[in-house]
Parts: sequence; structure tokens; C-alpha cells
Amino acid sequence: RMSDKSNTQTYGYDALKLIGIAAVGVATGMAIYHRFIAKVRQQNERNDVNKIVNNQWEVPVIAARQNGDSYITKEYYSVQGKGSIGALSQDILVKSFKFRTTPSDYNYSWHNAPKQQFIINLDAAVHVTTSDGDSILLNRGQVFIVRDTTGKGHVSRSVQNLPRKSVFIAME
Repeated sequence: RMSDKSNTQTYGYDALKLIGIAAVGVATGMAIYHRFIAKVRQQNERNDVNKIVNNQWEVPVIAARQNGDSYITKEYYSVQGKGSIGALSQDILVKSFKFRTTPSDYNYSWHNAPKQQFIINLDAAVHVTTSDGDSILLNRGQVFIVRDTTGKGHVSRSVQNLPRKSVFIAME
């Protein structure tokens, strides 16, 4: 009988070892799965940046209506194939070019764009809310336009508490 009890204890210990190994395997698998999903989400974010639809570069725009409400719309810039160098738009005349840094705690309440301009987020996203209640996440690398130089303006804030570098290109 002593050997039966010893075998039961051994089997119980082996079962616990197997459960522990399985738990580690599940935890490792979940960690790998979450890293994979994060990469897919990051890739999807990049796919939402600077879309080209039917040879038209789609650019988000923060604009103002006659009644002063700001809203989000899109403008399209045609790009045409130029052989081995790729596709180009027509020249877009601009007035000035500025570099900008924005702190990680950036949260700028209602304001108007100082001038109509292209903005390109270089390394972080910005979240913009318009007075009509709509909002948009403008990701890293995104080109967008602000045209709401009058009216109620918009709110912009940092995303994930990240500082941001951007380029402002004033339109003529």
C-alpha cells in the first residue's frame, strides 16, 4: 500500500507540473498574440494615413461653415504617373514653411487656424475635435489641412501623452 500512496503523490506532482507548463505556454502564446495584434493595429493606422483612391490623394481638412461651425471634410489632389519616378501631383503653391514642436501635455482649447495651411505630423498623432462634435485622429505621417481661420475653431490635443514634431506649410 505504501507504493500506491507514493505513486499517487508522484502522479499528483506530475499533473501539477503539466498544468504549470501549460499555463506558461498559454501566457506565452497570449503575449505573442497581443504583440501580433498590436503590430496589425499599427499597420492599419499606417494604412489610414495618406490614402490614395483612384489616383487621388485624400487629405483630411478642418474647415468652417458660413455659420461659424467647424467640421471635418476631405480634399483630393490628383496624382499622375511619371514613369520610373512614380506619380506626382500638380505644383501646389505655398507661402511659407515652419517646423513646430508640441509638448506631450498639449491640449489647446477652442482656437482657429492662424492661416490656411498644410500640416504634416512627423512623429506622433494629434486628436482634433470640431465644433459640430465630430473628431478625427490624425496619425503620425499624416498630411492634413486646416482652413477654419474664422468661426468657432477646433480643439487639438496630444495622443498617448506624446510630444509631437510637425511641419506647417502655409498656402498662398
